[in-house]
Amino acid sequence: MNDAAPILTRDRASAALMAFAAVGMTALMAMHPSLQAHGLQSVVREIAEGAGMNRAVHGALLVMAAISAAGHAGLAARLRPGILARSGLLAWLGGTIGMFAAGLINGFAVGALAERYAGASDLTGLGPVLSALWELNQAAAAVGVALMSVAVLLWSLVLVQDRGAVRIVGGAGCLAGLAAAAAMLGGFLTLNVHGFGLFVLGQTLWSLAAAALLWTRKAA
Repeated sequence: MNDAAPILTRDRASAALMAFAAVGMTALMAMHPSLQAHGLQSVVREIAEGAGMNRAVHGALLVMAAISAAGHAGLAARLRPGILARSGLLAWLGGTIGMFAAGLINGFAVGALAERYAGASDLTGLGPVLSALWELNQAAAAVGVALMSVAVLLWSLVLVQDRGAVRIVGGAGCLAGLAAAAAMLGGFLTLNVHGFGLFVLGQTLWSLAAAALLWTRKAA
């Protein structure tokens, strides 16, 4: 690592992408459908009725995740070169893949199945399939949350080597990354709509702070 290199240099395009995606994902999570029905017949009917909205919300979330990945790749490129910046980028991209998998399952596969079987009288074989898809969704989302939290932690370990606002954002990121990882390992963070929304909110706050730094730093 080159100790003479600045901790962070300006990249306003990446900062704008990060901020846009962070705000967009938070707004979309507020629109995320929440299942209210009980019993397999009622659950399948409710999923089928809301499948169109569910696809729209998850499709938009996937677009925001791609934009966010582009912005955070720019952040990694503007951090002081080293293993922390590179490892953070790999972790963020891995987390994005996990989020894509979770979104495709919950937003598209489950809705398509529900629409196909909504009028069926015998749903005996559908219950285990929906349960399996739910477990896959939760596993993919957990991988996404864990890896993105690790990415924030690694990048923040670079930021805390600076002074002033950069160190403050880095310190907050270290705390947030460790807290999210501990909550996942301890079973305190349930990745339902509300739990995942809480994670997205935390990521949004850090990403907006990092984007502000990226916007205002000196050009390379």
